Amino acid sequence: QEQLQTQHVREEMLEIDNCLTDTRSTLRGEQQARNQLEVQSRSMKREVQTLRGEIQQRTSDLDALDMELRRSRDQALDSDMATKKLQEEMRHRDNELRMLRAQRDSQLHQLQQLQQQQQTLQHQ
Repeated sequence: QEQLQTQHVREEMLEIDNCLTDTRSTLRGEQQARNQLEVQSRSMKREVQTLRGEIQQRTSDLDALDMELRRSRDQALDSDMATKKLQEEMRHRDNELRMLRAQRDSQLHQLQQLQQQQQTLQHQ
């Protein structure tokens, strides 16, 4: 009976040893999986930082483009205003020129009439 007990204890110890071996193997597998997840996590964190940097750069680029667009719009508006001002000035000068030509034509007509009267007076 003592032999049976010893045999039984050995079998239990063998079973416990097998269980311990399985547990160690499972633990190693879980540790490897955890290490892989940590490596992936660090890689993803680096990628997130890289993407954040790219987003910040693109945001900065967009802000610069927006400023340039506003500046260009302002310049275009200024240019349009200057063009309209010059067009108005040209209309004003065209009107002045027409008036001066009309005055000149009127004066030429008066001069011709005076010359005709003078010739008429000289022939009399």
